[in-house]
Amino acid sequence: MCAPSGASGSASSRREFFLFHASRPVLARHRAFGARHLYIIKFRIGITYKQVLEDIQREPFVRSIFTEIIFESHIAEIDGKLAMLLFIDGANETDIVQTVQEQLIPSLLRNHGEDSIEQVNTIRVLAPVRTVRNYIQPVNMKDGYIKKDWPDEAIYVGRPETPEEA
Repeated sequence: MCAPSGASGSASSRREFFLFHASRPVLARHRAFGARHLYIIKFRIGITYKQVLEDIQREPFVRSIFTEIIFESHIAEIDGKLAMLLFIDGANETDIVQTVQEQLIPSLLRNHGEDSIEQVNTIRVLAPVRTVRNYIQPVNMKDGYIKKDWPDEAIYVGRPETPEEA
């Protein structure tokens, strides 16, 4: 089956696009990693969104420490300062701390400046609940797929087009 061209367009084409992707496994039954932490790395005043984005865009197109340990990442703003939200995977709690301190933090300091990090907070992530709007892990998922008996009406495929958008 070929993937539909995209999620834009009519409600039926958005639904077709979503259902194509919903037919693919979202999460492996057994994760390769035993632990996940959310690291919130707050940068000092003066580090700009543009600067961080340019640094990310300059990353080489090769596998790196970022590719290996970061499950997901976001740029955020906390109390007027830029931050990175990094979901870090590791074999266990100690592995995550070791990798972050020995590899990730030094890499961020090289990329963004030796005095660029103001604060680091961590949160242990226990289990996913909802991902990508429609995947509710403990409710409508089985073996990495949306359950076949989950009603189509309960699947969000985008807001309806208004006459102005048509």
